[in-house]
Amino acid sequence: MDTTPGMMWGVDKSLTPSPYNMAILKKKNDWLSDENSASCMLCDAEFSFFNRRHHCRRCGRLFCNSCMKTGIWVGKETVLERVCNLCHLILSEDYQLKAYRSYFHLFKSSDILIRTEYLRAIRNSIRTDDDRALILKWKNNAFMRQVVEAVKEYSVRSTRTDLYWSMLFGVVINLTASFDPEVARAFIDAGGATAVLTCIRVCEEPYLQEFLVWILRNISPCPAVVTHDADPISTMAAIDRVLKIEVRTLQQCCTAALANLLTHDALRYTHAMTKVPQCTIVTALARLLTLTVPQIQRNAARCVSLVATATPAVLPVFDKRGIIEMVAGLLTAFDPQVKCAAMVAIRTMVARSAVLAARLTDPGQTSVVPALTAIIAAQDNDLTPIALGLLNSMAEIDECAAGLGRAVDDALIEALDGATSLSDGLIKDAGMDAAGKLAGLVEEGPKRDRLTELTVTTQFNGVKVVEDYL
Repeated sequence: MDTTPGMMWGVDKSLTPSPYNMAILKKKNDWLSDENSASCMLCDAEFSFFNRRHHCRRCGRLFCNSCMKTGIWVGKETVLERVCNLCHLILSEDYQLKAYRSYFHLFKSSDILIRTEYLRAIRNSIRTDDDRALILKWKNNAFMRQVVEAVKEYSVRSTRTDLYWSMLFGVVINLTASFDPEVARAFIDAGGATAVLTCIRVCEEPYLQEFLVWILRNISPCPAVVTHDADPISTMAAIDRVLKIEVRTLQQCCTAALANLLTHDALRYTHAMTKVPQCTIVTALARLLTLTVPQIQRNAARCVSLVATATPAVLPVFDKRGIIEMVAGLLTAFDPQVKCAAMVAIRTMVARSAVLAARLTDPGQTSVVPALTAIIAAQDNDLTPIALGLLNSMAEIDECAAGLGRAVDDALIEALDGATSLSDGLIKDAGMDAAGKLAGLVEEGPKRDRLTELTVTTQFNGVKVVEDYL
């Protein structure tokens, strides 16, 4: 349920399963030596004369007889090879999360290979909200707390492999990729938001940055994220750094997370931007608005709207960067959600700058009236009320009177005529009220007469239409 320009919990799918090394067995020379472990690496049972050590032929680690399967066919081998219970599950491609529940203790394994493989198995097994609900029930949410503690280790540069971190962050992505807000809240309450924000600030590897920003995008719709962000200036500095990386998925997640943070507390984060030395977030938004990626354009337009709401003084900066014209250009975009985000941004800007409002309605400058006319004429149940609301709002601004009067043409009148003939009461009333307001702005003649015919005395609040829609 993506209520653009609102927020969406999580993402609509989990990461694709990470492939296992299925066919290659460990050579005997690569096996872990007997002296490296005095106990089984799965059940922690101590080795003895009666409880002998056995090497798994896949991972090369040491296990007791109870934790070793009798054998499994691996790749093109012509004999059965003994593998540990965990590798047996992995080689069987068993993606049932409950199958790994009994191995919860492996999360604390001192052996990085076993720990990584366990995380890979968990990541591949979290596919649905039922899986996430099961995770939350494990030992009274102990798994979630353990995940958060592991994420915190990254910020102190713990000596782990890149593969380990990618598996760990992949687990968190799949865990938080839910439309259920309780999952994000559980992660945040366990300290996850603080840990992720800290990691984003120190992370230098682009592909790990992408994972971390994806996590932030998943949990950022929850207002608790803001209360756990003790250093918004550092957060904006990290986002500023990430937005400079030319990776589309990274830019998409980063702009969505930024828009969500601004939605919760636009004033706080806008102020934080001004405190970041040589902050280029506004410049980055200008660049992202020109991309032909609807999700990024929509998120960037949301950010523009929210920043303008919190700090109207930023509008001259937007104008200097060409952002005003870019947002106006999005009204002709193919994606309806991009159009919606653009109209909300324009409505915010014209409400805070009469000079800007006049420019956006003057046919000789950056007029948005032709684009609004096309949206109204399309008679879309979602977009038409927003376009009519924006047109009504601009008609109430004195500085727009002259420009709107000149902008009214036969196409706009026909579009309003079509809107007033619809059965939808909201669109009909909005169209009638727009016709009445525009009739007072045009010179006497056929245009005014046609608009007057569409007019009723019912007053329509254009601003309220947009707010109700949101």
